Amino acid sequence: MLSLPAFITLLITAIATATDVVRAAEYLKMSGLDAYFDKVISATMVKEGKPSPYVYQYACETLGLDPSVCIAVEDAPNGIKSAFSAGLRVIMVPDQSPMEDELKDMVEYCVECLDELCEVL
Repeated sequence: MLSLPAFITLLITAIATATDVVRAAEYLKMSGLDAYFDKVISATMVKEGKPSPYVYQYACETLGLDPSVCIAVEDAPNGIKSAFSAGLRVIMVPDQSPMEDELKDMVEYCVECLDELCEVL
């Protein structure tokens, strides 16, 4: 099983994804990450998916948190736009898309891999 720093277990965590809830939960379970997330929030639960802010707004509302105290970890431009528009702080972990100039003001940190994420959190 993946070993994460102890402070991760103190956080309230959610996945805000375009993937439907059943499939997202299945992917989390297959990867052994399901125990690290309190909620799975899908864009299918809101009026519009990313880049609309609705999925992140709904995630914050569901968790009972103000967006300003939340951090989104995103890999794609539409997710960054969605999280930023909802008022979250954004960390980018580029996957298929490198950091675009138009996103630089929306991203607080950009890390090359998830291993670096713990350093900025």
